[in-house]
Amino acid sequence: MLENKPTTAVTEALTQSEEYAYWVRLAAITSSLVALTPVVIKFYAWLVSDSSAILASTTDSILDLFASVMNIVILRFALAPEMMSINLAMVKQRV
Repeated sequence: MLENKPTTAVTEALTQSEEYAYWVRLAAITSSLVALTPVVIKFYAWLVSDSSAILASTTDSILDLFASVMNIVILRFALAPEMMSINLAMVKQRV
């Protein structure tokens, strides 16, 4: 009897893709958490010292944090699975 099971190559490719997406997301979130640490430390240092140089450095760290958060947002769309309906519509148009 023939069963409708995907081939092992297809399932292996899916698991590799899912694993890749997991590690990329984890790296992006870790990067954002690491970027948050200097913001908190520098903001506290600015509150204690009232130094404009530390405030400028805090602002720079906030921009770094913003870039890290934007990476998470961009990766969410980049790692999203393709939409089959769009792909099938394109194939039908070409035929």
